[in-house]
Amino acid sequence: MWISRVLVDLFRKRVAPPVARLEEAGRASGEAMHGVAGELRRSKQQLQEDDLEGRRPILGAGADGGDTQHRRPEDTDPGLPSSSTGSDSVTRIRLDLSTPDYTAKLAEAPIYRKKGMVRAHAAREDEHVETILADGTRETTNRAREGQIIITNPGGEQYIYKAAEPDIAAARAHFDQRHEATTEPGVYRPNGKIRAIPNDTGHPIEIMAPWGEPMNTGVDGKIAVPVDPQNPDEISMDRYLIGGQEFTDTYVLDT
Repeated sequence: MWISRVLVDLFRKRVAPPVARLEEAGRASGEAMHGVAGELRRSKQQLQEDDLEGRRPILGAGADGGDTQHRRPEDTDPGLPSSSTGSDSVTRIRLDLSTPDYTAKLAEAPIYRKKGMVRAHAAREDEHVETILADGTRETTNRAREGQIIITNPGGEQYIYKAAEPDIAAARAHFDQRHEATTEPGVYRPNGKIRAIPNDTGHPIEIMAPWGEPMNTGVDGKIAVPVDPQNPDEISMDRYLIGGQEFTDTYVLDT
């Protein structure tokens, strides 16, 4: 009997404590592993949410040419514009206005004429012109050559007249044909006309302007083409965008 008690005491003193410590360490390790697994699950979920938030719609990119796919910004065409101010903070759709479809649409468009007066001045050498629309959208930027005409519309929108025309004298002669001088220096009465259609994409849009810079407008913007008084039915390839508020401030239906 005394031998049994000695063995029991020996077990309690020398064997039981290490076993208890091992069991405690095992429980702690299991809790740690459980915590790591939970953290991994939360990280995976966050990555999935970030991936969804980072995707953006590309109009007309579906398998049938009319649905909307989602692509991450790094997977999209590098030519697509980035966001900035105003309506530019939404995905913009790049359009090719030289297609037969747009030619047909513009041929059927109503004709508008400018209302009110505009201001105009001859540019200084390398004068910077930034066109900002009423909604904050940066419509386009350009740098005028000395002698080019810079027009300021009634709403304050500025642009270079016939910016893509390499012959400055020819551009100035065209300006003189389409604008009547008033008694106030630098103020002109425009008599030019355009055809215009609404932006029907449901998105802000962008085109590449003839001078090599992007031109943007919002959902309410217009797609326009000048009307040649000598050939009113001819649809020029000189196609551009006009902001919605700028169009309202500057043009009226020609009756």
